[in-house]
Amino acid sequence: MIAYAATNGTTDWARYRETQNAGLTWRSPVNLTTSSQPDAWYTAVSIAGGTVRFAYTRCVTQAYEKEAVYYRQRVGAGPLSSPSAFPSWT
Repeated sequence: MIAYAATNGTTDWARYRETQNAGLTWRSPVNLTTSSQPDAWYTAVSIAGGTVRFAYTRCVTQAYEKEAVYYRQRVGAGPLSSPSAFPSWT
């Protein structure tokens, strides 16, 4: 699994992709944020005990005057959780 920042030249957003065969083939990208939200970057992924956790930094406002660290998780093959900001970073 890899988490990364995608770009369209003007906006960056967080995504991830996963592989089941050591990178021979990859599943389609999944957005952690979208290109319509304020920019997101510095992505990270952690896998432990069947839970995948993602962290990323994103601007809190379109004016870019404040950033926060957000996280999302997925347990097993379940759905991706809603984004949550780390309380001490907002």
